Amino acid sequence: MRKKVVYTDHLKFRLNQRNIPYDLPKIILQNAKEYYFDTKTNYYIALAEVNYKEKTKEFIVVFEIHDSSY
Repeated sequence: MRKKVVYTDHLKFRLNQRNIPYDLPKIILQNAKEYYFDTKTNYYIALAEVNYKEKTKEFIVVFEIHDSSY
């Protein structure tokens, strides 16, 4: 089953404010080298190295997984 990526308004605002490419969070999710689950917040975390502004940097994306069968 394919998962749908939905950006929050806050993320869209930050991407625009920081001039970060719109598709970068999705790329991070798809190419993450590590995934974690934070038991305090119940959020997932994806970590990936991405070429950004002529440098390789580590980025994280914090996300939730929702059941779409409702």
